[in-house]
Amino acid sequence: MVEMRKRQLNDSSDLFKFFNLARDLMMWMETQMREMMNEDKPRDVSGVELLINNHKSLKAEIDARAENFTICINLGREILTRSHLRQQEVKDKCVQLCLKKDEIDDQWMERWEYLELILEVYQFARDATVAEHYLIAAEPYLLNDDLGETLDQVEQLIKKHETFVKSILAQEDRFNALRKLTKLEEKFLKADRKDAKTRELEKHELNVKRRNRYVQEFRTVEEIEAEKRAKEEVERAERELEEQVKRELEEKERQKEAADVFDAAKAIAQVGATVATTSRSPGSASTLPRQGDESRFEGQLSRKHEWESVNRKASNRSWDKVLCVLSSSNRFEFYKDQKHVKNNKPMDSLSLNGASVEVARDYTKKEHVFRLRLGNGGQYLFRAKDDQEMNTWINRIQSVINSVGTNGSPSDITNKTKSLPPPDKQRGAGIGYSGSLKKDQYKK
Repeated sequence: MVEMRKRQLNDSSDLFKFFNLARDLMMWMETQMREMMNEDKPRDVSGVELLINNHKSLKAEIDARAENFTICINLGREILTRSHLRQQEVKDKCVQLCLKKDEIDDQWMERWEYLELILEVYQFARDATVAEHYLIAAEPYLLNDDLGETLDQVEQLIKKHETFVKSILAQEDRFNALRKLTKLEEKFLKADRKDAKTRELEKHELNVKRRNRYVQEFRTVEEIEAEKRAKEEVERAERELEEQVKRELEEKERQKEAADVFDAAKAIAQVGATVATTSRSPGSASTLPRQGDESRFEGQLSRKHEWESVNRKASNRSWDKVLCVLSSSNRFEFYKDQKHVKNNKPMDSLSLNGASVEVARDYTKKEHVFRLRLGNGGQYLFRAKDDQEMNTWINRIQSVINSVGTNGSPSDITNKTKSLPPPDKQRGAGIGYSGSLKKDQYKK
């Protein structure tokens, strides 16, 4: 509590010291402004020069008080950082001092410009008066008709005229200075046509800008914290808005992907239905799936035949695009286009018995490539458009291979059945075989 009491007393001491300094500065600035507003009009150049010297002395005194002004303002800032109970009064006083300081500086500058203008005007008036007197004095000489009666008189008149010409040349600089426009005339020619009301409005706007700047400069601790919180709120709102926009974009992207997948599935289903209807017509039952076959899968791939068997490379190892059709009938068929699919005319058909499929990691010339190894040692490379499509094909082919390995392929059973002779021929063959056996036994 002792330290708290000491701190409070120090704050009160600094507060009253600040108010005393501020009061003295305000009174001094008002006095200086009244002196500058003195409307005594000088009568000649010397009077204007006297006013200019007095005005310069005011500027020197203003500069000398700048240190006191800085001390007062710094003390006010320090009190504001302490969150004093009367901090609002301190803030208002600091703003008043700064505005008054700007006002006295502006008034001194305006008065200085005015004194410079009238000094030049009075100098012009003085020089013009001197030039006028000179011309008045020289005019009778030029109007004189005396040209001399003797040679000596003419020579004297010529010498006198040469002297007159030299005096005119000496006055040339003075006349040239009179021909030069004064600052007052230049200011008038610049056509500053703004009326008093407009200038007053501009001055008021300038004061408002200055006040706002000083109010922002002399903020209290509470105002700084409130502004900081408001700024954080704005930043948080901006972040939330950005996150919301990002979520909406992601949701639209997911919806678009889902729509694409749905359209692709719909297209595949339509093709499957078309192929299923054509499967009822005469053709190879091993190449086209039965209606309702859900494992059917087709798509466009690039194919390369690497090996025909284990020890024999393929004769044509170039890449070609084919329409691949995969079904649960243990066949991987290749068509030229959809027309050939409808007509059940495959370019080639591979059996997946004993086959294996994997990513072709050793093939680096192209991307998204997988390898199909057949049971007879043949190998094919297939290239998809991206990794997702490649993985889809690998999974589809592997699922067919797995189903073949566990349940056997219906097409293989059919082929085996077709390879056996008819029952009558089987029985005939059996009879012929038993008859030859009896003949051998008889010979023995």
